[in-house]
Amino acid sequence: MNKTSFLICLTISLLCAPIFYSDNQELTTFTGYQILSPSKIDHYLFKTLSIYKSQGVEAAEKFAASKGFKIENGFVRLEVLPPQSGSPIMPNHFHNKLGIFFKAKGRLENNSTPGLLNGAVHLSQIEELASLPEVGLIRFPIKSFYNDIISEGVENINANIWQNLESYRTFQHPIKIAIVDGGFFDYENLLGTELPREVTTISFAPDNSMGTSPHGTGMAEIVHDVFPEAELYLVRIYDVNDYNEAVLYCADNNIKIVSCSMGSTLSGAGDGTGWRCEAMRNARNRGIHWFNAAGNDADDHWMGYFNDPDNDGWHNFTDGDEIIELSESTIDWCFLVLDWEDWGEWNGVNYNPSGVDYDLFFYKYTNGDWQLIDSSETRQNGNNLPYEYISLDERDSHTRYGAAIRKIRDTKNTKLHLLTPNQR
Repeated sequence: MNKTSFLICLTISLLCAPIFYSDNQELTTFTGYQILSPSKIDHYLFKTLSIYKSQGVEAAEKFAASKGFKIENGFVRLEVLPPQSGSPIMPNHFHNKLGIFFKAKGRLENNSTPGLLNGAVHLSQIEELASLPEVGLIRFPIKSFYNDIISEGVENINANIWQNLESYRTFQHPIKIAIVDGGFFDYENLLGTELPREVTTISFAPDNSMGTSPHGTGMAEIVHDVFPEAELYLVRIYDVNDYNEAVLYCADNNIKIVSCSMGSTLSGAGDGTGWRCEAMRNARNRGIHWFNAAGNDADDHWMGYFNDPDNDGWHNFTDGDEIIELSESTIDWCFLVLDWEDWGEWNGVNYNPSGVDYDLFFYKYTNGDWQLIDSSETRQNGNNLPYEYISLDERDSHTRYGAAIRKIRDTKNTKLHLLTPNQR
């Protein structure tokens, strides 16, 4: 059958060169490891746990690192969500019960977002954690991704005209602006030049560092160019739970303006609901004006409905085309997300999905054939979230990659979304 490529940007590289290929390949059978994860444990976490049981801590740490997750001496950072049944839950009960577990077995890190908790325990404790009735899903923390810096031109947005207004030049009260981002690398060397002489910094990352990405530094430069008299606060976040921590920090320090050029997946349905959006509502309720980039992912997004004319269980992106080929790039890291519109209603803490279930498969074209190199096959049963994702360290240059979607259960003809957000 014919396969055509589709322009989905796979990596942080900006050098994407779409190439079109065709050959013949049916997906009725496939090779590669497959470990079906239970509904409460994220597929990568379950694979890591299986490797830990069979091969030990070192092998588990190596596997997790290949997916972008860090384990130290067998201890793993986790993100825990309640059951997604739609039934009202008491956030205090959820956080108190799990807080007790993490404090007894490991460490509690972030407990401020209703219905979302971060902590760390040893790999040997994960199954005990999953057995708690308050637990709906345990996963590695999902990091936010950067929206690319496009321009630093003050004149392009007419900020230079605004800066010359009498009302601006005679304003007496210092304005505090927070830049919330995942990294502020090398900001110290720009103090007094591209940045103010002094800035205030805080990190909510596990290592308390300001990160290795210069993305936030570039954002701070733009804010300083537009409003050179503002007091800048550089706030580093690491995962979704940190957004609410950033809101609380800004509220405590009387910061009323926030600039954030970060996006996130797997933190909500993409319709203004979910855990990150609750943090934004918390900011608004505290009188904080949060300005967020809309995103640069239009070319990184496919959507459509499951199409299976040959009735073999695999989605056909076009007639006879069961693999969507990702654009050729210089690969640094792959993060590929499949989700579908079965989130249900959001009640401020959790959703109520119906149990529509799909799987995601990732391929590399090798020796004239498509070889399966990773898969995401979590069982969705109505108590967890409607998504699958692939994350892996893949550094081959100018290599053909593709993705395929398999249906497990869907009686509603649910819309599918396939995305490759810039995660690293």
